[in-house]
This record gives sequence, C-alpha cells and structure tokens, in this order.
Amino acid sequence: MIYCGATERQPKTYAAGIQYLDPDDIRRQISETISHYTTYAFEMDSDWDEDEKMAARAVHMNAETMLRTMFCNLPGFKNKSTIKKTLQNHHSLNQSDPPESLLLDELLQVCQEQLKGTATMDYRKQFSANSPAELKVAIDSYLTQPSKFTRPVFWPLIKEVL
Repeated sequence: MIYCGATERQPKTYAAGIQYLDPDDIRRQISETISHYTTYAFEMDSDWDEDEKMAARAVHMNAETMLRTMFCNLPGFKNKSTIKKTLQNHHSLNQSDPPESLLLDELLQVCQEQLKGTATMDYRKQFSANSPAELKVAIDSYLTQPSKFTRPVFWPLIKEVL
C-alpha cells in the first residue's frame, strides 16, 4: 500500500477509491469480452493445435465469468447455457450486421445505469472507514464476486484501486 496522506475532505482515518473505466473503455471491454467468448464457442478453427485450443478455452472461460459477474441479473446471463444462447444469437446477427450490436448497446446501458453515481466524480467511488478492517469490508464487495452470482459486480470495469 502506498500512503499519500489524508485529503482535506476525508471524514475518517482510512480511505480508498475505485477508479472505473470511462464509457469508451467500458464499451471496448464489453466488446472484447463478447469477442473472447465467441471466438472459442463459435469460431474455433479446426486447424488449431492443442495449445491454441487450450489458450482460447481459458480466455473463453474468463469471458464467461466476467459476463455472468456483471450481468447475472439479466435473463440472458443467468447461467452458462443462457449465456451461450444469448451470445449465439448475437454472433449469428453480427455475421450480417455492423459490429455495433443491440446486445452491446444494452449491456453498455446496464453498466452506465449501475455506475451513474460515479460519473459525476470521473467514474470514481470513494470509501472511508475508521479501521483497515472496516475499509476492507466496504471495498471488498466491489472487488469480488459472490460464489453463487447472486448480484451483479462490476470488478471487470475497474481500472485501479486507489
């Protein structure tokens, strides 16, 4: 941890902040995540060797977790099979449409709605606490996913923790 000193408006002894990606980077992150998922799920080349398949599968699984983490409250992202159906439909539509899709726009809207309170502070969320343990409890719910995907968490959109 790097300690720089308390800010003038810091109400408690300990403080931290989460810096989210800006809207353009959020769009890029979601688009890349969808692409990482679909490459392995729907575009695997029969010429790929085992190492390429394993690498693509790892990226695919990470993308699946990220999508489920952020959008588990949406019907198309409740579980692995619904994610596959949703993205298969998206992939089929994108074969003829431009890269900008309704799905990407919808997911971006969900993120913007969730992060709207941070937009006025340059996509930053501030935390303060009276002890390190209290600060950890406050910030951990933004950095970790509950094991059962019970609520959306937007850790894939975090640029840095300050």
